[in-house]
Amino acid sequence: MSTVSASIEDMSADSLGDSMLLTQGPMPGRVRRRTSMQDALDFTKINAQLYEKETVPSPDPVTGKFGSINEEDNHGSINFSLSYSPEQGLLTVRLVQARDLVPCDFSGTADPYCRLCLLPNSKPQLQSKVHKKTLSPEFSEEFIFDIASSQLTSLTLEILIYDFDHFSRDECIGQIHLPLSGIDLSEKVTLWKSIAVYNQTELKNDDLGDVMLSLSYLTSAERLTVAVLKARNLHFPEEMKHTSNPFVKVTLSCPGKKPKKKKTSTIRNCMNPMWNEAIVFSLSRGMLADTIVEITVVNDNLLGANEPIGHVVIGSNTAGEELGHWNDMINSKTAMARWHHLAGFSADMRRGSSQ
Repeated sequence: MSTVSASIEDMSADSLGDSMLLTQGPMPGRVRRRTSMQDALDFTKINAQLYEKETVPSPDPVTGKFGSINEEDNHGSINFSLSYSPEQGLLTVRLVQARDLVPCDFSGTADPYCRLCLLPNSKPQLQSKVHKKTLSPEFSEEFIFDIASSQLTSLTLEILIYDFDHFSRDECIGQIHLPLSGIDLSEKVTLWKSIAVYNQTELKNDDLGDVMLSLSYLTSAERLTVAVLKARNLHFPEEMKHTSNPFVKVTLSCPGKKPKKKKTSTIRNCMNPMWNEAIVFSLSRGMLADTIVEITVVNDNLLGANEPIGHVVIGSNTAGEELGHWNDMINSKTAMARWHHLAGFSADMRRGSSQ
């Protein structure tokens, strides 16, 4: 760069001298040159290498080393620490921060949170707080797993990074899998790990689909309305027939009272049905705290017993997204619509839900 700058300064000085010579007349013994702007450009004499733009490399967020980074494979990185107490049998995972997460929608940002579990058991599944509108969240949260030292080397830490969506199913931004067999936990370990693309095929067999519901409660009339809007990507367990004639059964349960059951119409031969039907129950405000609403998607089997596909339970005694939806309904004067993931049944539950 210094050579190029010096050349530019020399050229400027020569040009200035020529300009002065033109106004004062030619000096003896010196041939007057024309200014460069009057000359035709000869592109064959231009050294293109002098004008090439250098690409400044960026350090890898995990290794700290410089090198090329494939934009398509870069889903950000996450910083966390691990420590283990053999006396107490407790594994502590401290989420510190994440950097350069990939936005999932047109807004260009995300509302990220993390879910942590130990594979292959996937239990317990712990969850961080949601951080609004950021691609570089600061977590600063600790999660504790009760694990015997003899089991450590057989487990893998899974961290799933999600983008929270208030009206739809949360989308997984990426994941990391860290086998604990390769980590020396005799002292605290702090790591940066690249976030990999979420592998959805791992959950395909257990993915039964989603149902969109709208909940509203009218205090003056003491009336609960469950609007069954639609479902998407309905799937059947392997032992069930692969035909879909779905309807939805809504069951309202209160302590000491007989459950109330109502259902929608049946949509024939459809894996993504749309109902847009409202189901109304009379319910006193004093019973809201103890009420459970079960929504079951059922296949109408024309040749035999009906077959439940999956269900979701919403109420004050539930947890996660279902509890959040219920609380939003109580605290809001408008209908609240959300997607809910369908859970499967045991054999006994399936027989009861087909009624």
